Amino acid sequence: MVLTMAAGCGKKEDKKDYFVFYVNNELTKVVAKKITLQHTSFGKAQVKELLKDLQTQPEDATLRRTIPRKVKIQNIDLISYQITVDFSKEYYDMKPTEEILTRAAIAKTLLQLSQYVTFTVDGKPLVDA
Repeated sequence: MVLTMAAGCGKKEDKKDYFVFYVNNELTKVVAKKITLQHTSFGKAQVKELLKDLQTQPEDATLRRTIPRKVKIQNIDLISYQITVDFSKEYYDMKPTEEILTRAAIAKTLLQLSQYVTFTVDGKPLVDA
């Protein structure tokens, strides 16, 4: 699955605010929370930092961690304008609604850094999800 969004060009700042998108406890929507990244240079370190936030339980008790504890990130590739995140097979254990919201929240978060985001599970493209 390839999700696309045009990235805007602009002046690069030392510290920029980003949004991390979490799934609410009722599994009905994704909610944005503003953060400031510690890594200011575009690259894999920023991607890892955002993904780490998505793996962490937010302080807001009405939200859940976006990436479930049992789902592991096996690999991250950043090539040109595309980020590819490879998940463990436990990704398939999510219920359909949770999976859709999780995928949307991860994509919305990472599309702030890149024009394209793709997902794989055990190295195989995530399709028909």
